[in-house]
Amino acid sequence: MKMNLTLKKLKDLFLLPSSSSIGLDIGSSYVKMIELQKKERRFYILNWGVSKVEGDVSQAVKDVMKGTRPHTKNFGVGVNISLSGPNVVVRYIDLPKMTREELTKSLEFEAEKYLPFKANEMFFDWQVLEQGREKMKVLLCAAKKDFAEEKIKIVEKAGLRVQLIDIDTLCLTNAFCFNNPSEEKTICLLNTGAKMTNLSIVRKGRSCLARDIEATTSTPERLVNEIGRCFDFYESQYGEGVEKIYLSGGAAGQFLEQGLNIEQGLNIEVDFWNPLGSIGSLPEGPVLGGTKSFKELEKRKIEFAIAVGLALR
Repeated sequence: MKMNLTLKKLKDLFLLPSSSSIGLDIGSSYVKMIELQKKERRFYILNWGVSKVEGDVSQAVKDVMKGTRPHTKNFGVGVNISLSGPNVVVRYIDLPKMTREELTKSLEFEAEKYLPFKANEMFFDWQVLEQGREKMKVLLCAAKKDFAEEKIKIVEKAGLRVQLIDIDTLCLTNAFCFNNPSEEKTICLLNTGAKMTNLSIVRKGRSCLARDIEATTSTPERLVNEIGRCFDFYESQYGEGVEKIYLSGGAAGQFLEQGLNIEQGLNIEVDFWNPLGSIGSLPEGPVLGGTKSFKELEKRKIEFAIAVGLALR
């Protein structure tokens, strides 16, 4: 298994699949699933589900897949999953301008120079973001092999097949840009879960900085400080600041409930965004187990940013 066969490139963000696609967001506390299908040039929700992780993660994956359409009941159905945390790294590097073939050969021998993992311990992939006359900016992604393989085993134990592996921060960017294609500001996406916050700074639809922060609303001061450091680094690299923050994730609502006032701490406007804003639902379509409605999904929409980003792939 090679990373360049499993991580989608940024240039593919807006390619629409011809059949249904399942995004499976395997978190530390919950597993979230959403199945999307393209019909007449628009995406529609076929199924969705949430399952609490109580011990065996594979069992939670099985539970979240119950009640799906007949074509997803067969053993080995393909799902898209993502990785995050200290075993995953995203780097933005400047290199001399070269051909694709030259870049491939160069990174095969020099990836270790830019990444904290040894070559034989990681999967990695890359994508050219922009090219100048003499230089090019390249997005380099890597994950430790044992970490990725462990996540794959969880899925396979549930009777499913991993079709694609992505990275949480890039899924977040993908979902936001799909739903907000006209956003021109330099914005920060914060997806906050039980144990981790995914941070992605996006400028005119392009990922510029991505971090997984080991801090959540339970450590508000640390979280604000970490976000502030990311903003300072971005400004030092690009000569401009972040203009707005968009929140998503299961713990996003606690920003206000727990008095975590980022607007005052960082002096930046904060708002929620809708990962389902440009996605419709098929009235005739079944819902998970016949017990969950699309109205309930609407209430929980901010929890599905990663799952939507995966299903859009």
